[in-house]
Amino acid sequence: MGSETSHVAVGVDVGGTFTRVAVVDSTGRIVAHQRTRTAEHDRPDALVAWIARTIKRVQEESGFPGGPASPIGLALPGRIDHDRGILLQVLNLPDLQGCPIRDELASASNSKVVLVTDAEAATWAEYACWPGPVDRFVHLRLGTGVACAVVVDGELVRFDTQRRGHLDVLVVDESSSALDCRCGRRGCLETIASGHAIEERDRRMGLDDLAELQRIGNRNTHAERLLIQEVAGAVARATANLVDRYQPAVVAIGGGLLKRLPGLVEDAAATWKSTSESETNKQPFCPIERARLGDQAGAIGAAMLARRSG
Repeated sequence: MGSETSHVAVGVDVGGTFTRVAVVDSTGRIVAHQRTRTAEHDRPDALVAWIARTIKRVQEESGFPGGPASPIGLALPGRIDHDRGILLQVLNLPDLQGCPIRDELASASNSKVVLVTDAEAATWAEYACWPGPVDRFVHLRLGTGVACAVVVDGELVRFDTQRRGHLDVLVVDESSSALDCRCGRRGCLETIASGHAIEERDRRMGLDDLAELQRIGNRNTHAERLLIQEVAGAVARATANLVDRYQPAVVAIGGGLLKRLPGLVEDAAATWKSTSESETNKQPFCPIERARLGDQAGAIGAAMLARRSG
């Protein structure tokens, strides 16, 4: 059992809606997992206590013992300070900002904890499990907010943690009418292609809630179709920025928004393909594809990165 334990790790993905805990083997397969609504543990100490209890529970279910032999990867949304193990800026979970959550979880679980962003974790999982080798990989996650991470030559690109707001490559509207983003910038992809932004548009269009968007294709009114085109166009513009900066072999799109706009990846891919084939465009074409791992990507990637860190 001891030698087998070294091949498993625990991944914890703390999201704005759900927190997931999973035991993951060396191939990226989830052996056991549980989740809870993050809001049910509204204080940092309560969340850490639940995570620690759940880690022990899923380790027991998986048949692998805990302890230092099973490292823990902790994925959090927002900007993090890797050295101090804290969240510097987070929009959806403000109570966690500044909390030394890495060290608190390490103490509560008696295990080594590796802190990463949720975008880094999901991106690493998608990259590691992607069919066929790719040397440059971009993963764009569209959920309540928007996040992005990049792999170049087998390593995650670490962005400046002192920056404010989203990455500049995620600014897709530089017009005078660009909307203010919650991150402090204007015209970010999040102001158009996120659950938060679409919820605002829902209200203006008279739709009941985000789930109503799943029926847009059947009703297909002009206003609704324009909304989808706007979101797809924004994703295509972000892709153009990312291709220009990183020259990836593929841009993978994932996140919870795809459940509410199921045709978004295909629409964005068609828009981007049309743009890249235009006579005035000088960029190489890079395919947009749907991410493979769904909601479990963050927990899988967090575990894989914890194991990789040694």
